[in-house]
Amino acid sequence: MVGFTRYYSYMGRCKALNNMTKIEAIKIANNHLELMNQDNPYSDKMNWVLYECIEYEKGFYFDYKFDLINPEENLVFGGAPGFLIHKNNSSVVDLSWGELNELNK
Repeated sequence: MVGFTRYYSYMGRCKALNNMTKIEAIKIANNHLELMNQDNPYSDKMNWVLYECIEYEKGFYFDYKFDLINPEENLVFGGAPGFLIHKNNSSVVDLSWGELNELNK
């Protein structure tokens, strides 16, 4: 993930505490990825795209996925596996592999 660590708060987008809908989470995720793509130093090579949304008790999880501009280039990127949008405050937090493992328990 090339060092992108961000925390965004999209307060006011949720109807009530812990009552976020999947549609609301997808809107927040799209905004998050749009901001990442704006600041992406590799935008000539790849762009972040929205992928599957998985709902957990704490929030909605999205894997980090990207589309290569030139699929023939064999680029490798590393970093956080994905991000969680917390239901209680709409914040977006990158998850480590260990945190993702805990989420899956």
